[in-house]
Amino acid sequence: MTEIQFKSFVQANMLDAPAGLPAVFLIYGEDLLVEQACDRILESLLGDLDRQIHCEVIDGAPEETARVIEKLNTYGLLASLKIVVVKDSHVFYRRQSGKQLAAAVEEKFSQGKKLAAARCFAELCDQAGVDPADLPAGGSIPSFLTGISRPVLEELAQICRRKGLQGGSGEKWSGMLEKAISRGFPDRHYLILTTDTVDKRRSLYKTIASKGLVVDCSVARGNRAADRKAQEAVLRDNMREILAGAGKKAAPGVFQELWQRCGFELRQFTRDLEKVIDYVGPAKVIQPGDVARVVKRSKADPIFEFTNSLARRDASRAIFYLRSLLAADTHPLQLLAAMVNQVRKLLVARCFLDRLAPGTWQPSMTYRRFQQAVLPAVLEYDKAICDQAGGRKKTGDLLLASNPRSTYPVYQTLVSASGFNRTELIDAFRLLNRADVQLKSSSRRPALVLENVLMKICSKQGRRT
Repeated sequence: MTEIQFKSFVQANMLDAPAGLPAVFLIYGEDLLVEQACDRILESLLGDLDRQIHCEVIDGAPEETARVIEKLNTYGLLASLKIVVVKDSHVFYRRQSGKQLAAAVEEKFSQGKKLAAARCFAELCDQAGVDPADLPAGGSIPSFLTGISRPVLEELAQICRRKGLQGGSGEKWSGMLEKAISRGFPDRHYLILTTDTVDKRRSLYKTIASKGLVVDCSVARGNRAADRKAQEAVLRDNMREILAGAGKKAAPGVFQELWQRCGFELRQFTRDLEKVIDYVGPAKVIQPGDVARVVKRSKADPIFEFTNSLARRDASRAIFYLRSLLAADTHPLQLLAAMVNQVRKLLVARCFLDRLAPGTWQPSMTYRRFQQAVLPAVLEYDKAICDQAGGRKKTGDLLLASNPRSTYPVYQTLVSASGFNRTELIDAFRLLNRADVQLKSSSRRPALVLENVLMKICSKQGRRT
């Protein structure tokens, strides 16, 4: 068959005829969506049959591959239908970077998936040539594990000792599984693999895609406009489905209130929405105030939300994000550095705008119009800076389009810079310099120092040109 996106998979009717379904399914991506897709496939295959009798769930450790194949090729004594679900399979894992694995360890541990976290931990230790079970409790932490807290490390090491986890990539097992899939399984025997990541270059993936069905449940995790749009679409779809099942409707602003409090954490978003539904009781319409009364803020604000508010001269929102970031233990000097970088970008953009011919730029122009009328001048401006500096690597932060293949951020910076004049931005540098001295040499509370700077930078009314 082929690969299909989660939304198309949900909308398609391919599961209505189980007899035409393939014997192998691969589901990967966002945890909650993977679970939903897996449940839909099981419901279609099983119908009214008992899941406990006909379905067996196996942990996704690579060394379990031989057991998975044995189960699939063994006929049941009481039933002809057999489904083997391999949860959190590591068979696609290959030499990931230590940073990726360390992030996976913390994410899975925070979700309560301690065994899955331990397997990533064992893989991380294997890359460093260390036996995870040998890490001494209370001893020194190896440098490759310094990003993970000691209590988490000690608990994971205990799990590795108890389960005998040694790490080791899933590559050596993928060939065995690929051969088994190519040979095929007995009639009405099905394999469902779930995982958080796949490598589409692997021959195992290509074999599954050609002989089975791959469901892509991944969602972009970045902070680009396109990524955030994709995240919002997934959350809105999930919200509509939950509300429809509960017989509720959401008033305008409910989604935004949940988004601001949860961010893109699909499982947390779902739990919080269900709490609000329980809270409103028989009421048919959920109001933003209901969300505010029930849902605690759990979203970790990225610094760019803070600096974007500064660039828009939105003092109240900038102070909101400032306090949120400080509460999350972001160092005040890190926030000050982010403010300096933002003001520097705005000043470069303002200098560029001041050189343009009158009428060339309008803050209200569309991005498409910007690409046609202004972008060529931006690229020419950057080229002149590069020629003067003796090459792109020597330009520092003086370029407008440091990545010429991604120009939407340039457009946004120019829009923000239109709200300032050059004098205001130079004054902002002076304010930031004084704040730097105060943070390093005075006893004033860092929050008050930074809030004072924000109020002064944002309070003036610049020109929109």
